[in-house]
Amino acid sequence: MWEATPKSDLFRIDLTRFIDSLKNCTKLEWLDLGTCKFQGVLPRSIGNLSNQLYRLYLDGNQIHGNLPGSIVNLAGLELISLEDNRFTGNIHFTIGNLQRLQVIYLYNNQLSGPIPNSTGNLSLLSTLDLSLNMLEGVIPSSLGNCHKLLELYLSGNKLHGKIPTRLLQLSSLSKTMDLSQNNLYGSLPNEVGDLKMLSNLDISNNNLSGNIPSSLDGCSSLSRLSLKGNLFQGIIPPNCVP
Repeated sequence: MWEATPKSDLFRIDLTRFIDSLKNCTKLEWLDLGTCKFQGVLPRSIGNLSNQLYRLYLDGNQIHGNLPGSIVNLAGLELISLEDNRFTGNIHFTIGNLQRLQVIYLYNNQLSGPIPNSTGNLSLLSTLDLSLNMLEGVIPSSLGNCHKLLELYLSGNKLHGKIPTRLLQLSSLSKTMDLSQNNLYGSLPNEVGDLKMLSNLDISNNNLSGNIPSSLDGCSSLSRLSLKGNLFQGIIPPNCVP
């Protein structure tokens, strides 16, 4: 049995042993191991934790290797915070089975491969932050099924293709949509004008082209707009930024 251990001293404990030691904590609901200087890989036994666990914080460590698919066994998860680590490999497609997920923080890792289409199955998702990784492929149009999504951060990846019109039709987006620093191309769809509640839109430093759609004028809640580093033509509609 582990004695009470100050959070700052947890780096002296092997991550796998520590996770394994919690398997009998059947009522565990909240686990915060953020900024503990843990190293090594995240063991598959993470999936053996309590099915009542709804918040998991492992941010700000030095954990590397793949995200174990066994995380999907934690069916009660509402928030998963794995940012600021060294995770590599793909985001497992079974992430879409975590139907209670509301918040996903995976930014500032070294994740690669596509964003799983199954992410669109997360009907309660409000925050998705996958920025500062090496994700490739297109932005899945299935994200348009996340009707409670408030903020989306996909900046600093290697995503290509066009911006999905279904994504721009998410009226729930009211905080931020950041698609900057990718390899997106094509025009900015007219549907951008449907983002009437959005405060922050950043699509800078891509390869977008064509005219800036006049429908952007419909984004009446914008307080920040960044279009720089693209190949746009024309003028910014006068009423889209206060």
